[in-house]
Amino acid sequence: MGTWDTGIYDNDDAADWTAEVVDHGLEAVEKAIDAVLETDYIESPDGACALAAADVVARLVSGRGLDSPYCEEHRDLGRYTRSATVPCTCC
Repeated sequence: MGTWDTGIYDNDDAADWTAEVVDHGLEAVEKAIDAVLETDYIESPDGACALAAADVVARLVSGRGLDSPYCEEHRDLGRYTRSATVPCTCC
């Protein structure tokens, strides 16, 4: 289907990527962000996944986030971010 709206998860790449987070946790987030940091030109699929990864980080820090009615996997992502524990590295 490609892209169907303007939200972070309203495209196939980001919507599919959410399953990786549920399965692999922060490793998937790190991999998605590293993919765009290590290149001079960001391909659309990598950019979509990195944006979704940034949203996951924001959700983990703030405990808030918008759900996408278009993405069934997104419900699993919401459950993951609400239940995940992130170790504090600041103290």
